[in-house]
Amino acid sequence: MPQQSKVTFFKCMLVTLMTVLAFGLGWLNLPSTAQEAGNIKVGFINVNHLFVNFEGTNAAIEEFEDLIIEAQTELQLLRVQLAVGEIDEQEFFIRQAELQTELLVLNQQLTNEITSNIISAAETVGEELGLDLITPLDNVVIHGQSEVTVDLTDPVLEVMNANFSGTEFDLNLNIDPQPLQMMGFFTPSEVILSYDRTLEAIQPLQQQAAASESEKANLQDQLNDGEITQEEFDEAIQGIDNDLQTLEQRIVDDLVAEVSEGVGRLGEATGFDLISVRQNVVLFHNPDALVDLTLDAARFMNHELQGESYNLNRVVLPTVAPQKIGFVDADQIFLSFAGTGTAIEEFREEIEAAQAELARLNQQLNDGLITQADFLERRSELQNQLTTLDQELSAEITQQIVDTVTEVGNDQSFDLITPQSNVVLYHNSDTIEDLTQEVLQRMNEN
Repeated sequence: MPQQSKVTFFKCMLVTLMTVLAFGLGWLNLPSTAQEAGNIKVGFINVNHLFVNFEGTNAAIEEFEDLIIEAQTELQLLRVQLAVGEIDEQEFFIRQAELQTELLVLNQQLTNEITSNIISAAETVGEELGLDLITPLDNVVIHGQSEVTVDLTDPVLEVMNANFSGTEFDLNLNIDPQPLQMMGFFTPSEVILSYDRTLEAIQPLQQQAAASESEKANLQDQLNDGEITQEEFDEAIQGIDNDLQTLEQRIVDDLVAEVSEGVGRLGEATGFDLISVRQNVVLFHNPDALVDLTLDAARFMNHELQGESYNLNRVVLPTVAPQKIGFVDADQIFLSFAGTGTAIEEFREEIEAAQAELARLNQQLNDGLITQADFLERRSELQNQLTTLDQELSAEITQQIVDTVTEVGNDQSFDLITPQSNVVLYHNSDTIEDLTQEVLQRMNEN
């Protein structure tokens, strides 16, 4: 199956396994300064590479493409039936929606199957090597030393392909992973804000934003003078906004890539075994075992811009190696927490009140008591109020999860507690603890 077909297939997926960022890796064998020997052995895998190169992906692509062809053929027939009056518009749109749903369902099933294959193969390799934790490279690992945070992508792919074809596999890994000694994390957004090149990087965006406002004003004048239609105006405005968003995303991606590479160089220079992204990995941490490198990363990169050497002695290194790591299934906690039901009920009451208000406003509009503009303005206000309430209720529950995780981490002397989603692909239950039920129980008791 050509590579382009795989790319097309992945673009069709609404639910992706991981968010992709361009991360830099640095390798350097430097001694650890952590005083206490670690016992946690960690590996990582490139999930996107596995998706693309797994032999079962080709079969999934073909199955998905066959259904697309069938759906397109049926849609053409439905259009003909609609044109000759054999079916009405409602029947046409109902069947069209059903076909779209069938495609989405199959897409999700195929994605889940491949994901299951990845996790199963990761478990096989993890058990074979005696690892404690396997995590995805994407969005998690920014810097990793090859002898400590081992890249297991190829062995996992070998197991996946062997399982798919029903053949025997002989890993012959010849890998001797060493315990994790020095681990750190950073917050990319904060590094970008403190990075001296950021202002220079966003100048094209500021210039295009100003030009866009001027262009929109000209379009508004043309619309007012009848030179263009409303449809032409809306299409042009959408094009301007899309161009601006594309430029913004490109600039952000470039800055993220620069920061990732800079953090990799810092990690290499200071001998860190693993540096990860805070918001994706760290719910709770012991600052002695896991250090925040955000400020150091920004300072290090700013010195690089000036052609100066950063004093690495300023970097605070961990004094102990990570010994005790746990994880929680935050999604399960959110759904099972008793307070979530209360929040849902509160939100439902607000929805009902908003619906009643909209009905009243609609009647006033029909009676000529308010204008169309007044109605639209008030409707927008109600929608914003619901969105704000939803965000506030979700934030409250999320904060309760973090607070309870912190409480458990402190009480039981954990070095790191991480979310399971997108972080834990495999874990050794004897060394990496699942704290989901304990956190949920404490939250419900409180």
